[in-house]
This record gives sequence, structure tokens and C-alpha cells, in this order.
Amino acid sequence: MNSIFSPHTYQLKTLHKTALARGILAFIVLVLALALVIETAARLFYLPALFPSLGSDSFLFDYKIYALENQFRRESQLDCLILGSSVANGNLDPDLLATVYQQETGETIRCFNLGIPALTVETAIPIAKAAIQRYSPKVLLFILIPRDLVDREYTVEHLAQNPWVTSRSPADWLIVHSYSLRYFLTWQYWQNPSNRAKMVEETNTVSSRGYSKVEGVRDPYPPDWLMDADSLQKVWQDPKTIPTLETLLALRQNGPQLIVIEAPAYSVAFPDPASPAWQLYEQDYLTKLAQYLAQKDVPFWRVTEITGQIPRPDWYDWLHLNTHGAKTFSAWVGHKLTEYQNLFK
Repeated sequence: MNSIFSPHTYQLKTLHKTALARGILAFIVLVLALALVIETAARLFYLPALFPSLGSDSFLFDYKIYALENQFRRESQLDCLILGSSVANGNLDPDLLATVYQQETGETIRCFNLGIPALTVETAIPIAKAAIQRYSPKVLLFILIPRDLVDREYTVEHLAQNPWVTSRSPADWLIVHSYSLRYFLTWQYWQNPSNRAKMVEETNTVSSRGYSKVEGVRDPYPPDWLMDADSLQKVWQDPKTIPTLETLLALRQNGPQLIVIEAPAYSVAFPDPASPAWQLYEQDYLTKLAQYLAQKDVPFWRVTEITGQIPRPDWYDWLHLNTHGAKTFSAWVGHKLTEYQNLFK
């Protein structure tokens, strides 16, 4: 007579292995599902309050790259990229620039401000290359002050080794392309309470197009280190100046037009003609820079025609405009762009 019961029994050892395997599988599926939700949300929605990190140790840089990525996803086009140090970061508003350009030409341009305080030309070059490779901007606007060419001490040179810039390894590629991993890096930073405060401090005034708003007037003004005779003399004495400029100008080979803009400076807009430093700025630094760029067929814009019209209350300090001054300067840059036919064609 056949029994309805099987003569075989399940071994507890096998059951334990099966349950463990299923648990591991369920955990993996859950993690992947969560990662998919994070990836989708980060790509569909702009979440500036909690931005994904690139592990660059610069919350402002991480924030701006996230904003740039979102802008390009929305608009599928980048017409102009603004580069430079703090004199670019807080002086030029892409929205105001584009508004003036549209009012005068009827054409819409899409710009982004990737200026970073303490950025030098040498560090800006690999960042610009990475942006050109990804977004093919038609124009690069570089706002330049003398220290951008010679400063070796107060810099953010580590940004040149950022995964977004280099993408040298599979790990770099994964960080750049996985918002889930980048949010994990953000979470790691958040474990330190001082990092949380710094994240807010560095990014809470930055617009979705990378412009960092600066309010009020700094009181008292710090020393005017632009008008330092020793520093100004070093610009053209430094053997790296010409090679650095040549590498900057070589970015044009990848497509974009390059326009170099003199940085706004109160002591240049309202100079002391008897100052030896001002004479060095005008007769040595600026004259040689203008001659060099002219020989290379690179437009160079002096800004004194507009900065001389910006009153003292619209300056944050010697080298930085507040929101009122930036509005005037941004409108001027937007107008200047209209003087170049087919610039964004």
C-alpha cells in the first residue's frame, strides 16, 4: 500500500541555507529598488536642499555640478559657460545676462556660472575640458584677475582630481553616473554636524544657474590685495604664465569661442593715478595681457566703462559686487554679447 506521506524529510541545514539565501536576495532587491527610486527622483526633480556629492571636499562645486546637470537635462543645451574665481562666482548672474540678450536680440541663450572661489586658470582648464566634453558650450566667458595666473597657495587645485573632471577609473565613472552613490557620499559628509552647517553656508544663496548672491557691504573692507605691486610684477615674470594662457586658449580647439573679461575691481574703476601699483596694473599687467590676447585673436573686454558707473554701495568689497552691482554688470555683459554676430549659432 502506497503511503500518502513521502519517505523523505527536509534537512534543517538545507532550510537554513535556503532562508539565508532568500534573505540576502531580498535585501539586494530592496537596495536596488531603493537605488532606482533615488536615481529616478534625482533625475526628475531638482533637489537643491539635499544635493548629491562627488566627494570633492567642496560643497559649492558639488552643488554647482548637480545644478548644471539638471539644467542640461531640462534644456538639452548650454550656450555659454562662465568660469573664474570668486570674481565670477558672485559677480555675474546668468539669468540677468540672458534676459538682456533676449530683450535686445529676441534670441534665448542658456548660460551657467561655474565660478568657484580661489579657482586659478590652471585648475579651471581641466574643469572646462570636462564641461566642454559633456555639454559643448558655444562660448566660454572667463573673468580674470592677476592672482588667477600666479597664485600657488590659496587655491582649490584638488578639484582638478575630482571624479567628474578626471573619470580615470571605473570607480570614478560610477560616482559620476550614480546618484545613489553620490547621495551616499552626501550622507557620509552629513555625519559631521559642522559639515551640515557648511553645506548650507556655501550653497543657500546659489541660484539654479550657479550664481552666488552676495548681499550688503563688507565692513570694514579687507586690504586691497589686487593693488599689490609685488604680486602684479610676478604675473609676467612667472615662467608658467604664458604656458598656462596657451593651454587656456587651446580650449577653443574643442569648439567654444573664448572671451576673457577683466574682473570688476573698485580700485580700477575709481583709481588713484599716483599709485605705483595702479600704474603697474595698467601699464604692465593689463597692457601685456591685452596685447597677448589680441595676437591670439581672443576678445578681451575691459570693464571700466561699466564699473565706473557702479556706486560704492553696490560693491561688497574691493573685488566683489553685491546683488545690486552684479545686476548692472550682468546686464552689461549681456549687451556686449549682442555685438558679436552668430556667436551662438
